[in-house]
Amino acid sequence: MGSKPQVVKGVIGAAVGIAALAGIAGAMSNGQQQHATPAPVIQPVTYSDCRTEEIPFETQYEGSTGQYGYTEAVKQQGVVGSKKICKPSKPGYEDKVEVIAQPVNHVIVRTPKPAPQPVQQQATHRVGAICRDGWQSSATGRGACSHHGGVSEWLYE
Repeated sequence: MGSKPQVVKGVIGAAVGIAALAGIAGAMSNGQQQHATPAPVIQPVTYSDCRTEEIPFETQYEGSTGQYGYTEAVKQQGVVGSKKICKPSKPGYEDKVEVIAQPVNHVIVRTPKPAPQPVQQQATHRVGAICRDGWQSSATGRGACSHHGGVSEWLYE
């Protein structure tokens, strides 16, 4: 076995440990528990002072413009949306945004114009004129229909 001083040290250590356990057990049976400081009560953030704003719609184009221009037709009329924005009761918080209605896009269809057709050349040979008073003249020059109110329409072959 060990020497006498080591045995004494072991007995003293065991006695101190038992006393400590007894003290803890006694404190628990007497209702002398340690009280922790309560956590602060956190007030919830509330939102008020709400307003409604419009959400603009976007315009989309379908089709192509073409080399000779284009025409546009509305395929779908755009509709604005709306959102509700509320302010927080405490600083440091962001506004609360709630979408009430999504916007509907405005859709325009572009249709290319066809290539222009060549213009029909009128006959270059006049054969007469119809006067403004309805008289028909065989004259083909500047003085045709001079006594009938002037030329209403030239006649060609």
